[in-house]
Amino acid sequence: MFSLRQFSLGLSYYFQATVIFWRLRNYLKHDFLSDLDFPSDLQKEYYYRSNYYNRTKQYMHANHFFGELLCVLRGYKMNERERKRFANLSACAPIFDDFFDKEYEQADKIKKLLNQEKHEIAETEQQKLAVLFLDTILCDLDEKQAFLNAANSLFSAQVEAKNKQISSKFPQELWQFSRQKGGYSGLMYALLLSHTLTDEEKEIAFLLGAFGQFMDDVFDLYDDRLAGIFTLPNTAQSVSEIETVFTQIHQEILLKVNNIKQSEKIKNKFSNILQLLAAPIRLALFHYHSIELKYKIAPSQCQQLERKIWIVDMEKPTNAFKMFEISLNYLH
Repeated sequence: MFSLRQFSLGLSYYFQATVIFWRLRNYLKHDFLSDLDFPSDLQKEYYYRSNYYNRTKQYMHANHFFGELLCVLRGYKMNERERKRFANLSACAPIFDDFFDKEYEQADKIKKLLNQEKHEIAETEQQKLAVLFLDTILCDLDEKQAFLNAANSLFSAQVEAKNKQISSKFPQELWQFSRQKGGYSGLMYALLLSHTLTDEEKEIAFLLGAFGQFMDDVFDLYDDRLAGIFTLPNTAQSVSEIETVFTQIHQEILLKVNNIKQSEKIKNKFSNILQLLAAPIRLALFHYHSIELKYKIAPSQCQQLERKIWIVDMEKPTNAFKMFEISLNYLH
C-alpha cells in the first residue's frame, strides 16, 4: 500500500505529465506543420493524404516524452529548435520502418538513402520524403556524424533482426535483437538534443530506447505473433520470463543513473518518472498473469485465444486508475 507522501508525489508527477501532454497537443495543433518544411518540388499533399501524417503524430507523442525524460538529466526543458528536430525524425522514422517491412525494398537501397550517397536514387514519394526529413535534421545538427553513426548502427541491427528473427525461437536471442534496435533508436533521439552527451548519458539513452522497445513488444505480444514476428514476450514459456527481463532492463537504467555525476534531486526525479513509464508494462504483465492462471496458456501460445483477451486498453478508466495505483507504490 502506498503512503500519503507517495500519493502526493504521484499527483505532482501526473500533473506535470498532463502539462507536457497539453503543451505537445497544442504544438501538434498549431506549430507542428510549419516545422515540417516542404520544398516546392515535393508533393506535400501526398504526405498529408497518406497514413504517414497520422503515424508521424503518434511517433511524436512517444518520442517527445522520451526527449523530455532525457532533458530531466541535463536539468532544463526541451527548446523549440530541439522539438522541431523531434518532429522531423518522427516524420522520417515511420517511412524508414516501412522500407524494412516491404519485401521488395533492398537493404542497400535503404542504406544509400540513409547516408545520402546519391539523392537521385530517391524515386518514389516515400523515398523523397524520407530524404527530405533526414536532410532537415542533419542540416540543423552540430553532431551530424554521431547521429549518422547511430542511424547506421540501427540499420545494421534492423537488417540482422529481419534476417534472423524468423529462424530464431530463443527468447533471449530475440530480446537482443529488440534491445539493439530500440537502443540505437534511443541514442538517435538523444543526439537531437542541443547538449553534448557524456558516455554515461549515451548509455542511458541506449537503455531507455531498449526499454521503450520492450514496452512495444509487450503490448504487441499478440499482434506481432499473428504477423509472424517473434519477440521475447510472444515466445516466452511463462509471464515470469518476461518479468525477469523487464526487471533487468529497468534496474540497469536506474544503476546507470545513480552512477552519473548529477544531483540526487535530479536523479530521484528521473527514477520516479521512469517508474511512471514502467507502470503500463506492470499493468500488462499483471493482465497476462491472470490469463496464464485462468486459461493455463503461456504467452508463446497466445494465438490459442482471441485477440481481445490479450488487449490492455490504456484508455479504459479502470486501467488508468490501476496504472496510477501501481506507479505510486514505486515512488520515493
